Amino acid sequence: TAWLFALHPEFPHQAPADFRERETFAEQRRIEWLETSAPGDAGWALIGRVAEIISDGTPWLLGKAIAHCSFAAEAEARFLSGASPAHSSIFASFMWWRGEQNGLDWLHSVLDKIVSQKRVDEAIQLAIVMRQGLAHWERIERLGKDVGDGFWGTVNLWSRDFSSEELDYGVRRLVNLGRVAAAADGAVLHGKALLPSTALYVLEAIRLDPSKLVKPGSGSIAHTIIELFVALDRDTRFDEERLAQLEGFFFQVLRDSGRHLVLYRRLSKSPELFCGIVETLFKRAGAAREADSGDGTRQQQVEAAFAILEAWKGYPGDDLEGTERDEAMHNWSLAVIDRTRAAGRGAVGLSQLARVLARAPDASDGFWPCIAARRLLEGLKDSILADEAGERPVGQRSRFIHGLEIAKRNLRGATMRPVGAGGTLERAEAQKYRSSADRLKASWPDTADLLNALADSYLVEDDEEDRDARTDRTREGVDRPRPNPDTTLN
Repeated sequence: TAWLFALHPEFPHQAPADFRERETFAEQRRIEWLETSAPGDAGWALIGRVAEIISDGTPWLLGKAIAHCSFAAEAEARFLSGASPAHSSIFASFMWWRGEQNGLDWLHSVLDKIVSQKRVDEAIQLAIVMRQGLAHWERIERLGKDVGDGFWGTVNLWSRDFSSEELDYGVRRLVNLGRVAAAADGAVLHGKALLPSTALYVLEAIRLDPSKLVKPGSGSIAHTIIELFVALDRDTRFDEERLAQLEGFFFQVLRDSGRHLVLYRRLSKSPELFCGIVETLFKRAGAAREADSGDGTRQQQVEAAFAILEAWKGYPGDDLEGTERDEAMHNWSLAVIDRTRAAGRGAVGLSQLARVLARAPDASDGFWPCIAARRLLEGLKDSILADEAGERPVGQRSRFIHGLEIAKRNLRGATMRPVGAGGTLERAEAQKYRSSADRLKASWPDTADLLNALADSYLVEDDEEDRDARTDRTREGVDRPRPNPDTTLN
């Protein structure tokens, strides 16, 4: 008989074609069978056997049908006197449908009774199928820790629209029990009611223990995280440093989301944030590489740090002008040098700093590099900027100069030229830097040396391009001798 309680049973005789009529037809047949087969002790035992067969499928259909039978009051008394394990799977469904007739207060009285009987599992099942909301949850909490934690360890926030207050309560309760994924799903599902503070609570929980979700950056999880940040953006009063830390953790998801990142703005103002990313990406000089915890968290952090440094195109003081920007850039740079040196990452700190300063706008005199880079080129002669590894000051200065050269050349990007054109472009670059060096050598001699070095490197490349061009012209026949039209063949 268990087939009758399948979700969409196939009847051996004619059933209505309309879906709703067919469902009604099935409900009537279930009640008819119960009325003829189930009353009395033997019938109750039969119901138990059917319930066991369908316990992994649709026991709620059996509970609903019993609640609409003429012997429903007798079944209620049997359930309240102590349901057997065989009947426990249909208890919640039966009581919920009886509650439709008897009211919410009656359902809560049933909860109180079965909790007093130590039937915690059945109380949790019934609490889950009841209408969710703050008043219901407060009553659940009063039933004791076992019932409360069991309920929140199972329920999901899917059943209805919640107020902002209700959603905040439910989400925080789920997070506090370690059900971060369920909290995130519920928060996003009810996005219109989601408070920024609630979204922040979920994101912080994920950041503290990402294993409670999954690796950010894949599938629907990425959508969930983006929606949490959308809710977060409704309130501009949150501390920017805190938001930047969150954006840094979820950067792999957010970088292509179209969201304006606070992280970029904070990087241009906070040398501490920039140095923290550098310290995540690069190990301390002379130290062994940090081992991963086994869940991929360390690898994820390194990948995010690398992606942030690659994606950030700003520079310190990018919201300022003139001397204010120059001063902000210089102070930011000195702080980066000091902190990375103290962290045992002085060498990589200078290289990463050079990449940032190389892309800053030209100075007010119209020449590259910016004033902050020029001041550092002068200041790095001072021994106080030697890092703790005992390198000579010239080593630090050379590294910074090399970093500026590489970064500036990389900013040039790929070039295109006709076949056989040779080093025309490189000669133009060399001339530009040579001219800049001539103009700056009186006031910024170290900067002039850098510019001359750049010019020399392009001249070397110019020779290489010319050699390649000659080969290309020969291969393409551009330089092949042409026959003299005045020559007569014999």
